[in-house]
Amino acid sequence: MAAPASCTTAPPPTGSPENERSYAITSARVRLALAGAALCMLVMGLVTALLGAAAPFTAERFGIGVAASGLPVSVYSAGSMVTVLVCGIAGKRVHPVHAITGSLLAFAVGTAGLGVAPVWPLFLAAAGVAGAGFGGLVLFLNTAFSSGFGKHDVLVLNLLNAVYGIGAILGPLAASTAKTSGLGIVFAAAAVACVPALVARGSGRLIESRQATESAPIRTYLPVIIGFSAVFFFYAGIESATGAWESTFLVAAGHPEAQAAAYTALFWAGLAIGRVVIPLAGRRLSPRLLITSCVALSMCGLGVTMLPGLGPAGFALTGFAIGPIFPTAFVWMAQAMPTSHTISSILLTAAMAGNATFPALVGLGVSGLSPLAIPVMIIVIGLIVLCAIQLTQRVSGARPRPEAKTMALD
Repeated sequence: MAAPASCTTAPPPTGSPENERSYAITSARVRLALAGAALCMLVMGLVTALLGAAAPFTAERFGIGVAASGLPVSVYSAGSMVTVLVCGIAGKRVHPVHAITGSLLAFAVGTAGLGVAPVWPLFLAAAGVAGAGFGGLVLFLNTAFSSGFGKHDVLVLNLLNAVYGIGAILGPLAASTAKTSGLGIVFAAAAVACVPALVARGSGRLIESRQATESAPIRTYLPVIIGFSAVFFFYAGIESATGAWESTFLVAAGHPEAQAAAYTALFWAGLAIGRVVIPLAGRRLSPRLLITSCVALSMCGLGVTMLPGLGPAGFALTGFAIGPIFPTAFVWMAQAMPTSHTISSILLTAAMAGNATFPALVGLGVSGLSPLAIPVMIIVIGLIVLCAIQLTQRVSGARPRPEAKTMALD
């Protein structure tokens, strides 16, 4: 059995500046790429959340039923998954710089289409195009910034994902303010914001500089990939099931429907804040220990939701706790094996599968038990995540990553 990771820093063979490609955050090229990636994340969060929050106004705009108004979100998600799968299958044949550029253009065109589509079928097509661009951006931006910043790896990727969370908070606010007549303007503004975000294409060079030094076949790291896939799959279950069923639980606990819906914003706000605060507070912890602590804290938060009158606070704590898990898991993965968009696509597909699976499973539990059992069911998922983390630590600890040669971005 592999020795446990240090509780202060990651072990030198898998993540130290001596063996890892390291970029200076003060480098003008890296700063520009990072700024572009942050703008991308902000717009992506806004559009993704806006698409769901605007469903009632979409139904009014096109004269469709309430059930059909949620279809754009499904099409958007399907487009995202297709891109992730295609990029993963294509492997190194996909040029990261070109892929980021193409993904951003697809996202911009699709977003603009959401604003101007005159008929329902074109609106759905635009959602699919935007989703395809979204999937590519999520894949390549997270891969690009998952390593290379030394002790700042965890913080950099968490800050990027926190910006996404800010956009996700702004989306519903924009929907409630703009309503039916102004949504086109919001989508158009988001599309225009993609133009300056094109500087994010430089992020692809960070991936290329690492790929040039890594030749080990993926099958060499298959046990590690399986372990991380389990972590991503079950973690996604915590986030998606909580987001999907929080308001249902709060209504069952006695909160008015409108109030319960408003309280769900606390969960998402907590998630964004957690991605900033927790990595700063726990910057001396290894990624594995940080993730383990966050999962344990989220289970405490879910326990608090079952106390009388503390449901909203408990969900806010849960969001705060799980916020850093997704980006920090990417950093941990980058320390355990070579980072490539092929491996990242496998892990993102696992997360997307978790997003699709666990809300439905919890729904079955609700129909068979009670909405008040929702936190207990999600706590069970959390226990499985902890087991997956330990499994991944064992298999990754036994397979130290090969040394990577330092390369200049220029």
